[in-house]
This record gives sequence, structure tokens and C-alpha cells, in this order.
Amino acid sequence: MPRRKLQKIKELHDLSNVAEMQDLNLKNKLADFLKNKKPLTLELGCGKGEYTLALAKENQTENFIGIDIQGERLWHGAKIAQEQKLNNVFFFALAHRKYKSILRAHQHKYNLVDFPRSPAAPR
Repeated sequence: MPRRKLQKIKELHDLSNVAEMQDLNLKNKLADFLKNKKPLTLELGCGKGEYTLALAKENQTENFIGIDIQGERLWHGAKIAQEQKLNNVFFFALAHRKYKSILRAHQHKYNLVDFPRSPAAPR
């Protein structure tokens, strides 16, 4: 694994706008993010978070959460969100099937953006 990727994964733990499944502060981070009760949109499989960031910039009165299993990808979006002072965007590094169990405790309604996976290339 390239050194840069490992460094990004390590940095994820220090970013306030990212949570991972094994993060002990996961529930606190999420509760803090959702305390304003703004409408919420989730993007499953957000990759580097480009679309999530674009939505967050355009709609400052709403909250956005990007979810991707690859934490290293989320690092890009999280860093950009911090640089641009976007406080209405948050990222989860977890399998998309697990987001319901995490959000259930917060009883928050949300919109869902789910991009289907592209078909596998013929072999």
C-alpha cells in the first residue's frame, strides 16, 4: 500500500467531519453534526465526495452526509470541506448497508442519493 494512502487513512482520525465505524466518538460526532435539525441528504458510495460537496455548497440550509467504504477516498472531500469552511457536510467511512443502524438512534428523516454501480467490464 502506498505511503500516501496510509498517511491519509491515519489523518482521518483527526478530521472532525469524518467518522469511521470503529470510531469511539462516532455517535457523539454524528449527534453534534445533526443537532441543528436541518434537512438531511445522504449520498451512498460518494467516493471523494465531489457531488456531496457540490450539494453542500449550493444548499447551505441543509446537511449532507457522504458515505463510502474507502476512508482514503473520503479524505479528499473532508479536507476540501474544511478548507472551504463547509459546516453542513459530514463523511462516514463504512459499508453503505450500515448507515441505517447509525442514523436510527437519531430519528432523523433524510433524502437518499444512491448511484448504482456501473456494470462490470467484460472479461
